[in-house]
Amino acid sequence: MTNTLLTITGFVLFLIGFIALVLSIVGLNLAILNFSNNWPGVISFLFKLALMFGGISMFYIARTKDTGKKKG
Repeated sequence: MTNTLLTITGFVLFLIGFIALVLSIVGLNLAILNFSNNWPGVISFLFKLALMFGGISMFYIARTKDTGKKKG
């Protein structure tokens, strides 16, 4: 259950960050991240990158997490 929740959460974070980054490149804003639009450009950009890499990290950790079972 937790692996599934971490996978979904990571994917959603990555998707939100990616969509927000692409939209900001063309001059549009994602309504969910309106609070970050008031920040200076570099900080807002880094926040969106952090969402993407954080989502990828959560997804990767959830998929490669060891269950603790040892063979042999």
